[in-house]
Amino acid sequence: MPDVCVIVNPSEGEHIETLSVSASIWAVDTPQNRTVCERIWKQNPVHDHRERGGITLFKVKDSEERLKNLLEMVSQIEQHHGVPEGDYLTFPVGFALEVAGLPLSENARLGLTEYGFSDFQETSAGFLARKLL
Repeated sequence: MPDVCVIVNPSEGEHIETLSVSASIWAVDTPQNRTVCERIWKQNPVHDHRERGGITLFKVKDSEERLKNLLEMVSQIEQHHGVPEGDYLTFPVGFALEVAGLPLSENARLGLTEYGFSDFQETSAGFLARKLL
């Protein structure tokens, strides 16, 4: 089960609701995604965005630049979900990040290894990345 699900698909819509049952959600802020998120916020408010069911919308310049948006979002997610390590916050060992709306590519893999992710698994909606060490 992922700790956070990152949705880079600009029109993920109803999938956001399904994923929010099992993880904290970070999604690109588009009209389609916002409509669903606002409905969820009203029906089932979660006060801590780091908890399961918490949803954060992330503003992007171009919603179709999915890889760029993912890597920008991951930097922010680490600041919100990370644990102290020296003077920085980093993803804890065992952290799982599900990505929806982007297939696993070498560029995605390389970008996420910068954050300590080392185990990658393709899924029907994208991929799952885990920090093992």
